Amino acid sequence: MLFHVDLDAFFASIEQRDNPKLAGKPVVVGGPAFAEASSGKPSRRGVVAAASYTARKYGIHSAMPLYKALILCPKAIVIEPHFSKYNLASKTFYKILSSYSPFLEPISIDEAYLSFYGFEEYYENLPALATKIKQDIQKKIGITASIGIAANKVVAKVASNYQKPDGLTVVAIGGEKAFLAKLPIGDLPGIGIKTEEKLTDMGITTIGQLSQARPGKLVLLFGRNGIYLSSAANGLGETELVLAWQKKSLGAETTFSFDSDSSSFLEQTLYFLSLRVASDLRKEGKLAGGVVLKLRTSLFQTKTHQAKLAAPSNSTRPIFEQAKMLLYTSWDQKTALRLIGISTFGLTTGVSQPSLFEQPQKVTRHIEAALDLIRKKHGFWSIIPGVIFNQKTTLRKLSRAD
Repeated sequence: MLFHVDLDAFFASIEQRDNPKLAGKPVVVGGPAFAEASSGKPSRRGVVAAASYTARKYGIHSAMPLYKALILCPKAIVIEPHFSKYNLASKTFYKILSSYSPFLEPISIDEAYLSFYGFEEYYENLPALATKIKQDIQKKIGITASIGIAANKVVAKVASNYQKPDGLTVVAIGGEKAFLAKLPIGDLPGIGIKTEEKLTDMGITTIGQLSQARPGKLVLLFGRNGIYLSSAANGLGETELVLAWQKKSLGAETTFSFDSDSSSFLEQTLYFLSLRVASDLRKEGKLAGGVVLKLRTSLFQTKTHQAKLAAPSNSTRPIFEQAKMLLYTSWDQKTALRLIGISTFGLTTGVSQPSLFEQPQKVTRHIEAALDLIRKKHGFWSIIPGVIFNQKTTLRKLSRAD
């Protein structure tokens, strides 16, 4: 069986833990809360990172602009994030989980999967074990967690959210479809606003109704994602974990300090990110088989698109060209973007296969190796390509490291 362990309203809960006066109050973690102290107007750039359960009753949720959250709940207590505290709590969280099973898949700073397949005889009572884990988290971190237990990832994740906060839900093997049936389609992982709207227009509002939809029709409407929607609604899902040491991708992303619909700026940012990703790939001795482009619009809609590379590579140019192709096939060039990111998949160890263009590729590898050495000694910005030179100041602010 799999556990999905999720810390409840993580950032907000940590703030309430450290300031008991905030208990039971509408706490919103995000910032900055105001554009200018003198204006007193909520900032449109501020974003909700987390909201306490009291705040959620007003309709506040993560990724919501702060000014909207303050309209929904004018008395909300806005606290700027303290990431050092959250990172420390997260380390303790993962230390606790790893003490129960070596089969651990980190999902984010505050959630993870644990596998107990093969340990059923050793841990005879899995609900009791989940209770023990929850007690350890409460004792050592000082906040609550919710756990879902099921035969696969999809159902376990839905189950952990079923009785939040401080919940524990067990879905028996064979009971997955019945458990999901009455839940709203929005509870199924991977269903975003647009997908939910399309399904609702089809008269599908529950997961049970989705399970009865013809797979072929879902594929026609949603592409490959239609296959996932059909299987997940029927209680099927992956059981294999991606363990912490099995890194399957490398990537980089950045959130702009301003929304942008400038093609030239977005291309330069893509090149900068490609440069960083390619450098990381070479550092780890990896080749990428494909590229994933992530975009978030000014309306907080997030899209991802992916494509394979013509040949596995860890050079900047092919990664950038593929990312640029994905940008112009997925972006209407009108909607302003606030975040852009590149990640890679299909990582392998080795060198590229020879081709008719082996000599140019060989020269490129030598040049990039030399550039890596220079940047290692003098810093990333010690030598940069001309294509991003005129945006050096802006991109440097977006950089992960100097």
